[in-house]
Amino acid sequence: MRRLPTGSGSDASRGPRGVAAILAILWLCPASAQESALERGFVLARENRLEEAERVFDSIPVASPDYWQGRYYSAVSKAQLKKFAPAREVLSLLLARHPDHKDGRYLMGMVLEEFQEYSAAEPHFRRYTQLSPKEPRGWLALGRVLEIQGRNEEALQAWKQAESLAPDDPSVSLRLGGLDYVQGRFREAIPRLVRAWQANTQDPEAASKLAACYAATHDPANLSAVLAGLPEEMIPEVEQEIGLALLRAGAEREGFSYLARGAEARPKDWKLQRTLADALLAGGLFEDARKAYERCLTLREDDADTALRLGRALYEDRRIPEALDRYEQATRLSPLSTDAWFHRGIALRALARVEEARKAFERALELQPGSAEILYNLGILADQAGKTGRAEALFLQALHSDAKHYSARFELARLWIGQEKWGAGLREIDQVLAQSPDHARAHYQRAMSLMRLGRTQEAGQALARFQELEKQEREKRKVVERRALEPARP
Repeated sequence: MRRLPTGSGSDASRGPRGVAAILAILWLCPASAQESALERGFVLARENRLEEAERVFDSIPVASPDYWQGRYYSAVSKAQLKKFAPAREVLSLLLARHPDHKDGRYLMGMVLEEFQEYSAAEPHFRRYTQLSPKEPRGWLALGRVLEIQGRNEEALQAWKQAESLAPDDPSVSLRLGGLDYVQGRFREAIPRLVRAWQANTQDPEAASKLAACYAATHDPANLSAVLAGLPEEMIPEVEQEIGLALLRAGAEREGFSYLARGAEARPKDWKLQRTLADALLAGGLFEDARKAYERCLTLREDDADTALRLGRALYEDRRIPEALDRYEQATRLSPLSTDAWFHRGIALRALARVEEARKAFERALELQPGSAEILYNLGILADQAGKTGRAEALFLQALHSDAKHYSARFELARLWIGQEKWGAGLREIDQVLAQSPDHARAHYQRAMSLMRLGRTQEAGQALARFQELEKQEREKRKVVERRALEPARP
């Protein structure tokens, strides 16, 4: 569970240490609260009797002046007991009555993070920063949910605000250094990560990211210094973090070596095996990825996501029937997984089992209505079956869901060009090329449209560009085939 708030200031941003943090705000309680039900709840919490404390907080009557304060501490108790749904319900009522309850806002944001509802958590943390602009923890939390949503620039601004309020706070340094690290700015990350690591040399996140930065910037002396200070049981995780950083830095062989070393140190550790497998898949080493995912499945036979990723490794390695077996396994283990049904449809389509593919895609669409990618693939099936009108409608639906889905736009343009709608098709093709200038087939379709419109000089230029891109693509395919035949295995 993510650590939960009860106090203020930058230290509170790192969360409570046991139940003591629930009691931190006791010092802020008014004298009238002493010897009350509220105080009895605090005493029970101090004695680590959280469920009894929760019941006491819940027992405070509505007529009591302590009622809403009791509601907040009831929510804190529930969250500490990992009763996140009841905590959320209590906080919703509290904030409906007292929308500017700053600690309630912060706690609600934390609870929503537990449900991975980061966009819903954001406004609560943002409101907290408005109510308490001088407290770093609000800016830290806001930056965290922004980063998870991929809004790194906004996260950076939030964390810089936290740094201006608490320049020596190692948790702030860790967040800012971590953002530099994730974006591959290893040298820029080092000073902040050093500050975070020096505050706690046993912090696995600070130690692993700092070590990875030293490895990526070819600083063996400092790398050795960080590793020497770590307990032996932390070394495999740190080695894998180093491996991932080296891969981002382009040092593939060395990166995979670190990743494999970490996995080999603890062959029964599912997380280490999975990290290696994911890196191999992302690196295009599909045969090695297959073996690594199979090791993961021996450790967790019922893990649907691992079965799905094993299917992807097999599919990319052109072993389509075996991939389908794994996708079917994933849908059995997780029948509500959109990804599992979608990839099952992809494999069935590749095997020309069109009707089964259509049913798999339609099931995926039921689970994720309006998905542009699923609508696009249903359009491809309809087009292959000669149902041009149906295909056109599906491509238009895909573009309505995601106007930037250039594959759907290309297929729509191709249909219109095939129907001799030269002008309409050309307009769509030009939009495709605005997004993807090196789309070879789009240049070909553009040449055909321009030729029909009598713009022969432009048509010749488009055809020449198509031929140039096709030649480049053939060369790339040769490199990929050589890589598949002779991979640089770790």
